[in-house]
Amino acid sequence: MTEKIHPDIEAIRISEAEIAARVAELGASISRDYEGRDLVLVGILTGSTLFLADLVRRIDIPLSFDFVAVGSYGADTRSSGVVKILKDLDEPVESRHVLIVEDVLNPAMARRVAYLMENMSARRVASVRVCTLLDKPTRRRAPRTLSLLRLLAAAWLALAVVLPRSGHAADEPDPLFDVLDEEGAEAEPGSFPDPFEGVNRSIFAFNTVLDRWALDPLTNSYRVVVPRPVQRAIVRVLANLNTSVVFINDTLQADFESAGLTLWRGVVNTTVGMGGLLDPSTALGVPGHRNDFGITLARWGVASGPYLMFPVLGPTNLRDSVGSVVDLAFRPSTFLLWGTDALAYATIQGGSMGLTERASALEGLQALRTSSIDYYAALRNAYFQSRVAALREALGADWEPR
Repeated sequence: MTEKIHPDIEAIRISEAEIAARVAELGASISRDYEGRDLVLVGILTGSTLFLADLVRRIDIPLSFDFVAVGSYGADTRSSGVVKILKDLDEPVESRHVLIVEDVLNPAMARRVAYLMENMSARRVASVRVCTLLDKPTRRRAPRTLSLLRLLAAAWLALAVVLPRSGHAADEPDPLFDVLDEEGAEAEPGSFPDPFEGVNRSIFAFNTVLDRWALDPLTNSYRVVVPRPVQRAIVRVLANLNTSVVFINDTLQADFESAGLTLWRGVVNTTVGMGGLLDPSTALGVPGHRNDFGITLARWGVASGPYLMFPVLGPTNLRDSVGSVVDLAFRPSTFLLWGTDALAYATIQGGSMGLTERASALEGLQALRTSSIDYYAALRNAYFQSRVAALREALGADWEPR
């Protein structure tokens, strides 16, 4: 009897038997390479679940498995380039051998996998590798009637576990990312370099205590006591005071059109908008934008330098910390208020962490804290992703971190 298939499926190009045979080979290879090691398989939700279930049954050494969910797509289904953990691991993986499992590896998923590898490495794992069933190295346009297996048929030869054929799993370069390099879809780093991690973690521990006992209660009080319209007005006033910073950096980046619009906004909002309490410029079709000297340095090709954690002020990097100091000199309020406005403009990822910014970010920070096994590593990666997104918004989507 002929097997019935869905009318939208043109043909099955890789049979169930072929996939089962290949999964068996992968299980045998993993069993050999990880024998005597504390192995944990990390499946990426939700696509990897069926593949992971089949794979676990073909591995004959002791292991455990866990799941993580990551996201990078915006509302329009195009990748935003920003990766975040939506569901973290339930158990610590420190000193264990991590094998990330994903069924289909396409360019968007490759970015997520690279982020996860960096994230797992920050958790002091013994090793981190990747196992994939199907590789889709390029983005393809296909008629709606083509099945997933048909779409991936060209990747049949790439059905392989990303492990060396012999020896130990951590002893050789990862062929997955060699392939990605050849295809021009290499994965970017998941965070800024952190050579001072020991010192940074100590400062981070101090900041965490300060947040819990001082800044979080202060922020909650601000949100309760100050009416929402007043909070928005304060944000507008601070943005207006920052006009000179945006204007000078627009000019330094030779973006004279944006510089002219920024100057126009500053004049209109300072006069008609009563010092920025109102924002008539946006109502007239001239919205504002952020810019800072850190972005200027990035446009000039200056590398980020090491990741830094400052007391009270929080995470930054060497390039952006230098940019923050320069921006203080660009801001007239620095001289008018003798630097007392520094808290409101204390920078993290190019934005202020005074009460106004902290109030808007509080839920996100608390959610990250409670959902992360390693809050320090999670915050470092979140800062990296957020800052890269801001830089790409300013410098173009093709800008690459350095």
